[in-house]
Amino acid sequence: MALLHRFSEAYRTLRTVNVFTGDRVGAVGLTPAHLTAWRSLLADKNAATHFKRLLSTATLPGQLYALAGLYYADRPHLQELAAPYLERADTVPTVITCCVDTAPVREIVTRIIDGAWPEILRRGGSGIELMAHRAGGTLPIPRRRREIPDITPCPYCGQPLRTAKAKQCRHCGKDWH
Repeated sequence: MALLHRFSEAYRTLRTVNVFTGDRVGAVGLTPAHLTAWRSLLADKNAATHFKRLLSTATLPGQLYALAGLYYADRPHLQELAAPYLERADTVPTVITCCVDTAPVREIVTRIIDGAWPEILRRGGSGIELMAHRAGGTLPIPRRRREIPDITPCPYCGQPLRTAKAKQCRHCGKDWH
């Protein structure tokens, strides 16, 4: 079955992708082109056909995206199609926010089957919450500067200073330069 032109580029992108990522990658949280391609194929009425074909033609990361697409496009057959991946002992390159690493294929596939990865890919998310257990259950979640208030107290009166580097309190007037 020939792919329509608008889907052929998306298919080609997923067929050659070399890393498995969440929706937001890098310091500025950009959406990678391969994820835009995945969403494009997911929106097509023949999504199940596209994703099944990717299982036999794509790179390993592309195959994982295909399984994630089949979660929505052909869930009744997902477990059967994913079974060989659950037995694999190899890893796949990953980029979760700014962290370049590898992850066991069976670990990612388990989270595809339970719907966690497909939901992150579809709605948007970095995937950091799914990889937290790999860092002993705690993985620092990057925050924007505005979300972290500067609450350095004055050593004399305890009131908040204007900045963490301040050497004079605006409340009590004490100076420790």
